[in-house]
Amino acid sequence: MNHQSDAIKFMYFASENHGYQKPFSYARLNRLLSDALKFAIANDFQFFKDDFKIIDKDFRLSYWGGINRHMLGECFYSLACGGTYGDDVHRSACIAFETWVDRKPFIIKTYDKYAKRIKSMRIAIDSSFTWDDETVRCTSFNEKGDKLTACSYKDCEKLYPRIVKKRYSITINDLKEHNKIECNKKEQNNE
Repeated sequence: MNHQSDAIKFMYFASENHGYQKPFSYARLNRLLSDALKFAIANDFQFFKDDFKIIDKDFRLSYWGGINRHMLGECFYSLACGGTYGDDVHRSACIAFETWVDRKPFIIKTYDKYAKRIKSMRIAIDSSFTWDDETVRCTSFNEKGDKLTACSYKDCEKLYPRIVKKRYSITINDLKEHNKIECNKKEQNNE
């Protein structure tokens, strides 16, 4: 028996039951598939490790999942990572996406001095975090998946137009070093 995750079952259901009262339209089907995947992520449907591979193959993700092959699906990963501040993470969807693109998670840890604990966040496109004492936003990942680009901006109060103040190229090893420093801050404040 073929076991499928709740997310894949929902994608098949949406695909097989769309627009039965209207003439067939790929534009409608693609919009529906995009909305169905967002719904599955936002409502915490279970994802299996290979689900994004299935979604790409069976539902033609390249037609409705993003702007190009390199950035394909990043909007869904951002949603799964909890948006700009990483507040509502969908872990199984994150793992399925990371497996599909063959990328290790970029996890940043910060010490919250008010809660007196370490907070972890998976970084996705448009995630906001502190780097070198500046607030930065992740703008992209390289094709190898071993480096991200994050930018700080002048006049942070305005969302657009953004004027880059400084651009950072951050590796997973850079994050590991940062995370060690943040964990040391916690230990120093607990003494």
